[in-house]
Formats: sequence, C-alpha cells, structure tokens
Amino acid sequence: MKKFIVILIFIACNSKRENSEAILSDSTSQIKVPKTDVDTIIISERIDGPANIRDTISGRLLFSLNDNIPVEATKPKNKWLQVGILADLTQKQKDSLIILRGSSLFINGKVSGQTIEDVHLRGAFNSKDGLKGELVGYTSASNIRERTIPENIFSAIINSDTGSLKKTNFTKFLKDFQFNDYDGLLPEFKGYEIDENWIDDPSPLLRLRLLFKGDKLYGVFHARDLNLNSAITIKVKCGFYFSTFSQDDKINKELVNSFNEFITSVD
Repeated sequence: MKKFIVILIFIACNSKRENSEAILSDSTSQIKVPKTDVDTIIISERIDGPANIRDTISGRLLFSLNDNIPVEATKPKNKWLQVGILADLTQKQKDSLIILRGSSLFINGKVSGQTIEDVHLRGAFNSKDGLKGELVGYTSASNIRERTIPENIFSAIINSDTGSLKKTNFTKFLKDFQFNDYDGLLPEFKGYEIDENWIDDPSPLLRLRLLFKGDKLYGVFHARDLNLNSAITIKVKCGFYFSTFSQDDKINKELVNSFNEFITSVD
C-alpha cells in the first residue's frame, strides 16, 4: 500500500512539472515558454513547415520557422515571398540588433524556430509584452498553408453556392482573421477590415475591407487578387480594387468615390 502511494505522489509531481512553464537554458535567452499554448484562430498566414527563410530569393539560409507559426507575408512573386515575425528578444539582442547563430527563436514565449546564421534585425522596440525584434526573409510560396491565406478562404466562401453572400456565412472568417470594425463609407453600410503586412509598409493600409448592407455582403475593397465567380471588379485609386456583387451603378459609384477620397487622404 505504501509503495502504491509513493508511485501516485511521483506521478502527480511529474504531471505538475510537465504542465508548468519551462525555462530554456539557451545561452542567448532566459525566456519563459508556456507549454499549454494552443492556437485556436488563424490570425494570419501560417508556415507549412518547418520552413527555411533566406536572405533573398534562393539565397543564403538565415533561419528556420516551425510548422504552423503565424507570419506576416507579402504578395508572392515568382513563387517566392517575404515573411516576417516579431521575435522575443533579450536586452543584449535588442542592443546589438543581432540574434546569434544557433539561437532558438521565440514568439510570445513559445519556441518558434532556430537561427542558422547570425541574423540582423530590421528593427527592435519595447512593447507591453516585452522586447521585440523584426525578422524578415524570403521563403517559397509553397511554405505557406493555403487555407491560412484570407483571400483564398474569402473566395471559397463566395464561390461555394448562390446563398453565400449572407453575413452569417462570414462569421467564422471574420473571427479567424481578426477583422476589425471599420467605416462602411456610406451610412447604410457596415465595414470590416484587415490590413496589409508591415514588411512592405510600417504603416500598412487595408488588405481586405468587406462591406455589408444589412445581412448581405455587398462588395469588398481589396489590395490583392481575388478569384470571384460572381463579382464585377473595378480598379480604384492607389492600386486597390473594388469587387461588387450588385449592379446598382449609382451606389457602386458612390462607394468608389468615397473610397478614393479616403485612400488618397491617408496614403
């Protein structure tokens, strides 16, 4: 009986240790890593990996990122794109703007990759969550999970069936990619928006802005191409597009004019 009690105590202690935070003994860091982190929403593009990140297209290998890590991502070009992360830093890394070769990369306290060479940070800053550094590099477009690209999911919803424009069909999509409430441009419209990446622009403009009229999707302003079967797409100012599901030329023109006025005032 005593032996059985000792075994139970041993198991309980081990279980408690496994569920607690672990401190990695990396020489470049003493960052707490919560072992219970579970991603429940998409947020942004995610790595289909592990994936190698390089200094240029087909260039020198800088670091690798683990599978399912969320990243900022640019538009693909010739099957390559840039990705960026905001990595946790030590004070030494922030001061030097370098993460040394062979160091673990942390994002929000979670081990997310590994440096292969000394990696120079694009920038570093203090945040409410600690010291952060911008790491950017190139990777193959195939290293991004297709179902974490918002344009892919949005197009799939639209093209799914004739009733796809109902607002309820977009509830999960808006939550998964963390759309923010935004100006609908005209009083009768409600807008939801996500912005472009900070790699191309530290103050990014919109990537997608969905416009709903009542319980129905009316149209979308977008920075990247969309594959929509039933939309009329119009080029607007500053390289953006407006795809509308309505043939009401008057309202479409009012929306485009309102958007053009807005985008030229902030660009």
